[in-house]
Amino acid sequence: MTTYETEHRITVAAPPDTVYALLADVAGWPLVFGPTLHVEVLEQQGTSEEFAIWATAGGEVAQWTSRRTLDPVARRIRFDQQTPRAPLAAMGGEWIVEPEGDGTLVVLTHDFTMRPDAALGPDAVHAVVDANSEAELAALRRHAEQDEAADLLLEFEDTADIDGSAEAVHDFLWRAERWPDALPHVVALELAEDADGVQTMDMDVRNHRGEQHSLRSIRIGRPGHRIVYKQLVLPPVATAHLGEWTVTGTAHGARAVGRHRIVLEPAGIATVLGPDTDLAAAKAAVREAIGGNSRTTLRRAKETVESLARAPRV
Repeated sequence: MTTYETEHRITVAAPPDTVYALLADVAGWPLVFGPTLHVEVLEQQGTSEEFAIWATAGGEVAQWTSRRTLDPVARRIRFDQQTPRAPLAAMGGEWIVEPEGDGTLVVLTHDFTMRPDAALGPDAVHAVVDANSEAELAALRRHAEQDEAADLLLEFEDTADIDGSAEAVHDFLWRAERWPDALPHVVALELAEDADGVQTMDMDVRNHRGEQHSLRSIRIGRPGHRIVYKQLVLPPVATAHLGEWTVTGTAHGARAVGRHRIVLEPAGIATVLGPDTDLAAAKAAVREAIGGNSRTTLRRAKETVESLARAPRV
């Protein structure tokens, strides 16, 4: 069986330890890498870990499980997919981080084999690997070179206690095609769901100034009444937005929580909010705008579910 290999490299104007730390924090990858939608760490034992990852590849959402071994001294990370999808029989590679002058050289390698009955050839896989590798390396450099990267992260959550079942609350949040009739800020919404329970959501929303924006998100249903999502089409003030809806049962009904992790974009802040807007004011404005929509969604979920719970059965 033929093994195919690729190599991509980039220089980064940041210390090697800074770059390696970004690569080692796999749970934080969706905030750094555009194609990465969601990561869940399944197992950690010393320098070895296994994780599930959802990412866009070739215009589609793919999910697989990988195991990797970290060497923080040599700053190398070896990874191998445990559940490669067709047309792959195996896929692995390595991140190599080395000092270079005042900065860092990052080398990303891949090695893969094809299934005998593969409908696509290795050239098609090469094309996807090349595109994703170049995008990931560029994003890694942009994030590592941003001096205030940690300060640009905004995290918050909103909560609602609801007199109804967790299943009913989750249904309101998952069946988002109903939102234009239920949520005042949602003008229009198109929802497509694949066989793996992954939704692509295109939504037009209106802000408090009457301005309309188009947004696109990928939503992934997880066990335990949990929905995670990544916004792919973003407002100018952000470079990344991860969200999560979690619904749990309580003694009196259900508790719904909307969580957000947003990386702000300084240039977009100046354009949208004005050149004199400082980071604290920008965070407050984004918190109010996105948090306001989140709170509205939770409030309407509460009203809808509690109204259904009070309705007489026939």
